[in-house]
Amino acid sequence: MTRLSRIAANAVFISAAALMAGCSSSGDGDSAAASSTRGAPATAAQPSGATQMYSDAQVQAFVAARTEIQALPPNTDQARIGQILSTHNLAPDVYNAIATRAQTDQTLSNRIAAASVGTEFTDAQLQSFIAASTEINPLSQSLSTAPAEQQPVIAAQIRSVLQTNNLSIEAYNGIAAQAQSDPALAARINALAAPAAPADATEPPATTPQ
Repeated sequence: MTRLSRIAANAVFISAAALMAGCSSSGDGDSAAASSTRGAPATAAQPSGATQMYSDAQVQAFVAARTEIQALPPNTDQARIGQILSTHNLAPDVYNAIATRAQTDQTLSNRIAAASVGTEFTDAQLQSFIAASTEINPLSQSLSTAPAEQQPVIAAQIRSVLQTNNLSIEAYNGIAAQAQSDPALAARINALAAPAAPADATEPPATTPQ
């Protein structure tokens, strides 16, 4: 398998939960979402994480509501948060259950990431993804099996790579998820990752004017 296909089709997703190893607060992705219902109205018991399935519409609604809630100033009253959730047809317990489950369910986390980043990416964003994935893939693969004392070091390296390339965890995972389901996006990533083609060796050398 070529380097190109590894980048476009097999980018390793970053587990937000694993990346928080040794980090008191990442302030990123769904870790922020889990606490974003500041003072939300009292909720019913959350659905069982082992059996609950969420539709694409629910995931889209969660992303839209989360964006509005995270933009609210601290200590926003419960009524305003409730209005936002109501606007997006989300019960507070469903919103909180999605946010909580995304911490440990990588598939759900990837769906949220894909919905968050949309489908339109600039070449600069994709080039940042390509550069980051080259370094992150081996780090992310080793993170889950590394000894406990090494995990904070690896997690810090991954965060550093993301920061260097101006990518959040969610943006990185979102592009990776989209590339696996969108052939056109995968083709763009492959094309951007391809090294420049060498000049045709059969071409005669340029002549110098006499």
